[in-house]
Amino acid sequence: MSNRSDNNKAEPPGGLPPNGPVVFNRKKNVDIRLTDGFITVTAHMADNYHEMAVVLDIAIPGMVITSIQGHIIRVPHESCREGLAALPGAVGLEIKKGLTLRMENAIGGPDGCTHMTNLVMEACHASIQGQYLSLREAFGDLLDEMTPAERTKWFLASRPQMLDSCVAYRGDSPIILEAKQSPSTERIACLNKRIAAVYRDGKEPKG
Repeated sequence: MSNRSDNNKAEPPGGLPPNGPVVFNRKKNVDIRLTDGFITVTAHMADNYHEMAVVLDIAIPGMVITSIQGHIIRVPHESCREGLAALPGAVGLEIKKGLTLRMENAIGGPDGCTHMTNLVMEACHASIQGQYLSLREAFGDLLDEMTPAERTKWFLASRPQMLDSCVAYRGDSPIILEAKQSPSTERIACLNKRIAAVYRDGKEPKG
């Protein structure tokens, strides 16, 4: 009979039970910087066989990729590096619903690298956080005055593709229903006017 106590067994985060030794590990990291009217996203991935990074510049408020750089540090086959040549195909793509398929068509497939394509998509998904933080930095005073329902209503009006993009933004979720029932207020109109004024001439938002 084993003397090991189940109460003393170490478990990984999330309460998932350990099930043998780890034979593969992959880590991803994403950093976002706000510079000169752009969101600059750096995404890095490393596992047993690969290590690579991508850097994307994304124009705000349009959320269009304006430049992309790829760096391959470690790959199982030297020919994998040829996938870097496909990356410029991502320039000009707008980060919105349906991006996964458009990105796969632009930089994936037989001329691309699956892991690099996935890493680019990781950067694009994270860039939405950068977009919000850019607006928060510039217009935090107005956003703080708005109710959660007002902010959601404004957010959906500015990025309608977010509707039905996840369980929280499902059309019949409590968050969305509350936003739909909320009136269009003067605060929302004021925020839209200020955003339009700042970006009209392509200027960087200032707090």
